[in-house]
Amino acid sequence: MSLVRSLQALARRGVCCVAVIHQPSAAAFFAFDRLLLLRAGGSLVYEGPVAPGAQPAKMLADIGRPVHELANPADAMFDALTEDPDALTKAAPEAPPLPPPPPPISTSGPRYALSLPGQIRAHCVRNARAMVREPILARMRIGSAVGVSIVLSILYGELDSNFEGINSTISLLLFTMVFLALTSALPVVLSVLPEIHVTQKEVRNCWYRPTSYTPAKFIVETPLLVIPPLLYLAIVGNVTGLTRGNNGARFIRVYLACLATVVCTNSWSFLLSSVAPTMQLAVLSAPGSIMPMMLLSGFFVNQRDMTWVFRWATYIDYLNYVWQALAIAGLQDRTYNAPPGAGLDTGEQVLKTRLKLPDYTGSWKKNYWVNIGILAGFILFFRAAAVVVVARRLSR
Repeated sequence: MSLVRSLQALARRGVCCVAVIHQPSAAAFFAFDRLLLLRAGGSLVYEGPVAPGAQPAKMLADIGRPVHELANPADAMFDALTEDPDALTKAAPEAPPLPPPPPPISTSGPRYALSLPGQIRAHCVRNARAMVREPILARMRIGSAVGVSIVLSILYGELDSNFEGINSTISLLLFTMVFLALTSALPVVLSVLPEIHVTQKEVRNCWYRPTSYTPAKFIVETPLLVIPPLLYLAIVGNVTGLTRGNNGARFIRVYLACLATVVCTNSWSFLLSSVAPTMQLAVLSAPGSIMPMMLLSGFFVNQRDMTWVFRWATYIDYLNYVWQALAIAGLQDRTYNAPPGAGLDTGEQVLKTRLKLPDYTGSWKKNYWVNIGILAGFILFFRAAAVVVVARRLSR
């Protein structure tokens, strides 16, 4: 009955509502304005207004089945259709003549009502409203960044400039990469596949182009890619000293590497989700693919020490370049009180001797920007591939 009342409220606002209903209650029956009554086989019995004491109650009275004022006309009509449908059909008033057929629909106009920018804007508005209605994923991403950064700040405290400080800095940078990558993968999987199923129906009805959904999704996701790593670094970077120094240049470099981690993982997870046929497979493949890439990132086993069977994979592993950019940004221009002869007195020596990072240009600052540029290429490739794959999936 609540559904019937909702339809009635919509009709009062000028919305045309059509409903198929079987044996409604009297209250539900009289909530409708007009009735289309069909008999077995689909032939028309009655089409007209619904009002107490008028048609179709008068039609039932004409065949000797008067409806008591406290009775339900729907039950009486059901009994008449079951026991004597021919008599009910003869007593039915003549249906009004059909209106003339409408003119043929022109196919020379545009296929879509909105242009591509207008469709992207409509998708952005809808996705933003959905995010406001169900903010749990956004709150989890921001809350986890703040909560984990507070825990790390308590655990690490101020990073020392001795040999132990080198180990602490490296482990903190590694955890930052792992944390940002994993927390950026799962929310994409949980939101993309349900939206694709809805958008696919809208594409079939020519509401949107197949290529309009993915750019809009990337635009709406941008604040959630920018804010969490910024909050994370603002807390853990200042408390531990990881991002202090160089007049803010170190903070910018570390943040840019973290942002590249988040955006690249988001784009990679979006691409995998668009390929996965089911939610279960997407949940396993997107975060699960990150762990093998972590192993090949060059931290656990140096790239130069890997067998050729796996070394080729490091060149197409974006986390390999993430780790190099993070390590350079966090260790460059630092000095340490290392034991004599260890060769770890500066951050540059740690990068070269301890981490054995590849030196592409002879300058660690240039190496950093080379890795950032490579990550930008990965982002563009993943996003372009996602647009193509999602468009093909929506066009099925």
